[in-house]
Amino acid sequence: MNNTEITILEPKSLNLTSYQMKYSFTDSLTSCSNILEKTFSILESPISNFTITPLMSKVDSQIIFINNSLDFNSCTWSLGDENYYLDSILFNYSYQNTGQYLITLSVVNSVNCIDSSSAIVTIYPSYSIYIPNSFSPDFDLINDSFYPKGSGINSYKIIIFSRWGEKVKVCNNIPWDGKDFPLGVYPYKIEINDFKNELLIYDGLVRLIK
Repeated sequence: MNNTEITILEPKSLNLTSYQMKYSFTDSLTSCSNILEKTFSILESPISNFTITPLMSKVDSQIIFINNSLDFNSCTWSLGDENYYLDSILFNYSYQNTGQYLITLSVVNSVNCIDSSSAIVTIYPSYSIYIPNSFSPDFDLINDSFYPKGSGINSYKIIIFSRWGEKVKVCNNIPWDGKDFPLGVYPYKIEINDFKNELLIYDGLVRLIK
């Protein structure tokens, strides 16, 4: 190449200019040979780079995307959920579902050279909890049982106590239906494992109405 013999070509080590390449081949069995000459150019490439804030977020929360790329004329964002943004330098976006999303930014310069970079965004559920203070198991399908309600709950355990502090009922991942219990006010403890598998404990009183 350019009158210098090489065995391995590494484009990253070449300068931005044109090169004359001559490729020669000789068959070891027939001793036949052939020569091919080509001219090629090393062109300047754009540099894809971006920032995402934050990389971990909740469902429906706004995430900021910033294009920090260099030497580019156009760009395409792939947001990992079949949505794309074209030629955007700064924008906000929110995901509707939990999971991990591969974000890819591809940039193109004036001579159609391409570069891309990627990052992963993790979306977790929004945690919310509501614990009713009374219920009436009268089979009208309205507030018939007692259990924690909300989002981001992986599992729960309900522990019901008597007025003297004696444990009288334990429900694992099923509501307490109040069956075989007289009406009254019962102390409870609810242990919840959230979407991060962190343990959250709630204490209170619930009124059983019949």
